Amino acid sequence: MSRTAIWAIAVPFAIFLAWTGKIVYDANTGEVVSLAIKGFDPRDLLSGHYLRYRVEWGGPSCAGTSYGEAHCICLGQEKPAQSVWAGSCEELPEICRTYIRGVCQAGQFDAELERYYFPEEWRGKLVTVPDKATVQVSVTKSGRATVLGLSVADKPLGDWIKSAP
Repeated sequence: MSRTAIWAIAVPFAIFLAWTGKIVYDANTGEVVSLAIKGFDPRDLLSGHYLRYRVEWGGPSCAGTSYGEAHCICLGQEKPAQSVWAGSCEELPEICRTYIRGVCQAGQFDAELERYYFPEEWRGKLVTVPDKATVQVSVTKSGRATVLGLSVADKPLGDWIKSAP
């Protein structure tokens, strides 16, 4: 095998490992926050088994912002957490300890948290987002959020599925 072929294989593999490592690092080092969610359009026949939902921010989010504009939402300390401030990330108040970066699109704040994949064996019991559902996310100090899990009525989704009729 030539050196060029080895580099052609090694470089993408190294980039993939670095990207995966960054996601795992962010998930393990961020502050865990619970956010209330509400389902919408939970099906996409071409994309596997997942739930689509919207985060219920419960406070200011994207009012008066342009489409695609970078945005930050400052979260309060209650559970589930709710928005206490929203605006440009450059104007983030100093007292804001936990915030999530995203963009405003069509009046909705999008932080790429709105999809949760689940095992195929749950597909019969998990057709829509259940009532009282929350998503747990890890939020880094720089505002990057990663989905960790989903709960229903304070039970992890797997436990809730086992007890569901």
